Amino acid sequence: MKNDYVLVIGGCSLDKKYYQNNNFSFPKKPNVLIAGGKGANQAISASLAGANVKILTRLSAKKNEKSTTNLILNTLKSNNVDTFYIELDPDVYNDFTSTYYYKNGDNEIKRMTSAIDSFDENLIEKNRELILNAKLIVSQFKAPKQFLKSLVDFCYENKKTLVLTPSRPDYLNIHDKENIDIIEKVSFITANEIQCLRMFNGEKPENVVKKYPNKLIVTLGEKGVIYHDGKELIHLPALQLGEIVDTTGAGDTFNGNFVAGLINEFNLEQSIIRAIIASSMKIRHETPQNGIPKKTELEKMIKNIIEKNLYPNIDLKKLFE
Repeated sequence: MKNDYVLVIGGCSLDKKYYQNNNFSFPKKPNVLIAGGKGANQAISASLAGANVKILTRLSAKKNEKSTTNLILNTLKSNNVDTFYIELDPDVYNDFTSTYYYKNGDNEIKRMTSAIDSFDENLIEKNRELILNAKLIVSQFKAPKQFLKSLVDFCYENKKTLVLTPSRPDYLNIHDKENIDIIEKVSFITANEIQCLRMFNGEKPENVVKKYPNKLIVTLGEKGVIYHDGKELIHLPALQLGEIVDTTGAGDTFNGNFVAGLINEFNLEQSIIRAIIASSMKIRHETPQNGIPKKTELEKMIKNIIEKNLYPNIDLKKLFE
């Protein structure tokens, strides 16, 4: 097995979207039904960005879940994600998210988890060689904490690069000394501002990244991205490429393109900037997966940005020459 691949370990789900009717009721069947989940979204994003991607996850093998399982599998396959190592489990249900959109602009989200809750140490043990042979591993910290702690320990002990998104930041709150140990062992942590604040008890991200140079990368929405390179605080501005239509999936697009950059030998700053541009392209489209750019589209956009000098205060020509 060639070790040229990104291994994504995380959840896949079904996203159901319901839009309120004129009489203020909601339809019985969803208006939109799509495959999603942070594991799937990050895997697809990395694959479209040019990485060789395999995904390790669990889906339901129950008969009444067959159509959902097939939709998730087919979506991954159609985006060139290797699904060979997905476990089909007759004892779990597929995860799903139902989002109800009200006419006043509010929305309500209901989640049901089963498959991702079943992740255990046995999943790591059965797939030791798959993990050991990966060039880079990605996870989202949404599975049970004991599983994720075991994954972090396994990667650390075997000197494997692990990129972690703290989707459940309370799992990593530094009140618990064990969490400080976990943070130290992870190669890269990509957190949004809210996640960072919850992990580090409200301390400003600008201060926290100094403590974790070249490890903690914090996305700040329209304010861009910050990290510390060991010498100074680096602030990379956001990029406005047009009307913002839907920001869901922007973080997953960022992460997928970030790891694709790393695995394709771009340095840290280059990988982050590519991820910023990719997520700026994605938010011009609805749904978490629509609009995730392909590598050719991203390269074309970078070239256009360089030619028109669109990226604020950063000489991309010098950075990517």
